[in-house]
Amino acid sequence: MRAFALPTFFLALAMKTALVGDVDGSSAVLCDPKDPYYALAVEISRAEELPLFHTLERALARDPRFLLWVASPAVLTDKALVHFGLALAARRSAVCPGIITGATLDDARALWRRAAEAHAGKIYAVNGEHPAAGVEHGRILAAGAGAPSGAPLTPAALVDALKDADYLTFTGHGGGSYWKLAEGVHFTSADLPPLPPSVIATASCQGVRFDSPSSMALAAVARGAAAYAGFLFSPNEGYLFGEFDGLPLRFTWPGVPVGEVVRLQNRGAVQGFAAFPFYWLVGDPRIALEREAPLTVLRIESARGVRTFHYGEVPAGVYPLRIREGASYGFIEIPGLADACDGDPLFNSRLQTVVRGSDRLLLVAHPGGHLTIHLHPKPPWYRLLTKPLLDSLDHTLLVIPRGGGDLICLLASGLALIGVILLIRQGALPPAVLLPAFLGGLAVGLSYLLYASLRLEKVSVSTKPASLGSAALIGSALLAACGVVYWIAARTPVRKAAAVAAGAFPSLAPAVVAFAAVFGFNTFLARPRLGAGIYNYALAWMPLAAAACHAAVFLLLAILLERAWKKGRL
Repeated sequence: MRAFALPTFFLALAMKTALVGDVDGSSAVLCDPKDPYYALAVEISRAEELPLFHTLERALARDPRFLLWVASPAVLTDKALVHFGLALAARRSAVCPGIITGATLDDARALWRRAAEAHAGKIYAVNGEHPAAGVEHGRILAAGAGAPSGAPLTPAALVDALKDADYLTFTGHGGGSYWKLAEGVHFTSADLPPLPPSVIATASCQGVRFDSPSSMALAAVARGAAAYAGFLFSPNEGYLFGEFDGLPLRFTWPGVPVGEVVRLQNRGAVQGFAAFPFYWLVGDPRIALEREAPLTVLRIESARGVRTFHYGEVPAGVYPLRIREGASYGFIEIPGLADACDGDPLFNSRLQTVVRGSDRLLLVAHPGGHLTIHLHPKPPWYRLLTKPLLDSLDHTLLVIPRGGGDLICLLASGLALIGVILLIRQGALPPAVLLPAFLGGLAVGLSYLLYASLRLEKVSVSTKPASLGSAALIGSALLAACGVVYWIAARTPVRKAAAVAAGAFPSLAPAVVAFAAVFGFNTFLARPRLGAGIYNYALAWMPLAAAACHAAVFLLLAILLERAWKKGRL
């Protein structure tokens, strides 16, 4: 144990009480009396003078700020966690749970007691090999003063980081019993060294599982971690706020501790792909790595119903903020960075917000510099149109291609090009039709380039880096050119529609593929086993606005080029 750790349980408990505080409601304990770990729930309830509830419904009716769910691993089934997640999704006021568990009762008790020892000391962001996210080789980024940064990721280096870390994040592929560092290199639960009372957060598939003796989460608890966060099911990469190197728990404080940041991250996941929150925290949700708020408000102004908070110059970081009496303000604007509404349907990698009682919680990924936050009663009317459209275009044109969509687009354009060659060889169209086709492809390619130049630095719909790849650009231009040929050759409405589909394929295909994948998984795998679908259709309808815009532009272009060609102007 670290030298700074307090020597007795009672002093640790007193320190925990001092650090947590109680902003707008009491904490509570939840445990089924039939659970083998019920004695621990009673112990926690008595030691901290917290109410103990036997059912989730009664616990949520109390509307606690934090809910300590004491449960043995056998109770933490997928169905039980899905039921809990659905109940959380139905609430406007955020309740933040933390699972107090362990492979043994003693492990679970030690997990609860270690909460007071967690703090922000040595900090590491570990990224496994993930080319689609721009991580070509695994790396370990250290944030502590004087610590080495950017070291290659190897099992031995990861062991050293885990032994040293007070807070560590892992982003990359993995499963319930391992992290994937690189192709063929797995770091398993058996590889975990003895740990300090650290906070570990993961973004890999099924990072929190309790149905296996080799569970990474249970192993981390047994080795000495104070908290461990991860997804119950496989996530869609790019929709966990602060992943890769953001270190979203670094500046947690009693006003917004770890549990509330995890709740904010869950909101982002629900916007991106999840049907309900299933990013879980194992450990006390009241843990705060810092004792004070990371930022201080220098000045607050109110004018015409808008509250403005001035923080002055701030360093880069992911900041959890609490705005007192901010729940009634439905639109948050940070000039030069981002804006957000309670009802925003799409993920925002720079700003997340939830309501807790009369307060509003914010998670802000700030690049450094001046920070000003405006709270408006409601958003401007035009934002209801512009925000979804721009996010849809960003997602479809600048994010999807990086994950393999560019190669699919290029392959589709090759097939379309074969069709054009066959039409010309069969005499259905003269070779002169290639001129309007070329102009159509050129126009789409230039439009793509123009949009990318205007939006690349503003993309906030994914944590993955946005880019404009040559494969996506060439594929989109070729598909538009082939679509123009098909349009000119078409003699029936059905074939005209097919021509538009070919021209707008880069935007239409992601919607179709995502819908089919989510529908198939939810219908044939999730619902029969769990009674509910675990993924929403955000990834299916997210490209639709871009597809509609793409199809409209292509249709106008095709009509103009066809008329010009038939009149002999081309």
